[in-house]
Amino acid sequence: MMFQRPAQSRRLQAGNLSVHALDWPGDDSRAVLLLHPKRGNARHWDFMVEHSRWRGRFVAPDLRGHGLSDWPADGHDVNQYVRDALGVMDALALQRCVIVGAATGGNLALLLASKHPDRVAGIVVADAGIEVPPAIAAQVSHEIEHSYDFPSFAAAKAAIHFSDLWPEALRDHYAEHSFRPQPGGRWSWAYDRAAARGIGGSINVPIWGQIAVRCPAIMLRGARSEVFTQAHLDRLKQIIPQAQTLSLPGSDHMPAQDNAPAFAALLDDFLPGCFR
Repeated sequence: MMFQRPAQSRRLQAGNLSVHALDWPGDDSRAVLLLHPKRGNARHWDFMVEHSRWRGRFVAPDLRGHGLSDWPADGHDVNQYVRDALGVMDALALQRCVIVGAATGGNLALLLASKHPDRVAGIVVADAGIEVPPAIAAQVSHEIEHSYDFPSFAAAKAAIHFSDLWPEALRDHYAEHSFRPQPGGRWSWAYDRAAARGIGGSINVPIWGQIAVRCPAIMLRGARSEVFTQAHLDRLKQIIPQAQTLSLPGSDHMPAQDNAPAFAALLDDFLPGCFR
């Protein structure tokens, strides 16, 4: 896929972790850190950034155990992922960022803003993984264990989760960067199952009581999402009264991919107010 605004692929050192990140150069004083969902990777954001008019810097790391970052044997809990995100900011000398997080990345955005308010200029939380309904959590666990390795690339691409609303070009692009070839012509996901199990167990602990966000904020859900419901959104609004809350049309659990143009337009309107 050819983009008008292509990302630079970079290798960073965040503490003891070697991190791969996509970097869209721009104004460092107006930087945005993009945190992808569990089982995803930094390519989650390519189409959204392509549609954005924002000319601040965008940075999207592969989280530990995902994509081209290190796959360590431990550290797969939300607190370590928060430390990793701060480590990425430190490695790039970014003192303050807006944090945009999708699904599990949304949990991380909430915790970063709550625990490190001096580093966070604003947050956008997209269909966060807070108290995921038990049936969906069980389905995700089943996929991690039983839908990880595939007989062909075509079979792997067909198994991409939460992708029913994606344009075909996005599905092709994401599949290209989300699977790894294995012996015998097989393909597997480009994430560590131990990481997915660990962070999945970690986010199953409700974080409502840890949320103390004072910065500008948008809380959104995909209008068709059964993962992050209207009840979740209403509860977050009670905890973060200054937040804008909305359901993004034409999207499910992956709003930045399901409806990249609308998500980008939302960001373009929101970001200037975070850097005044």
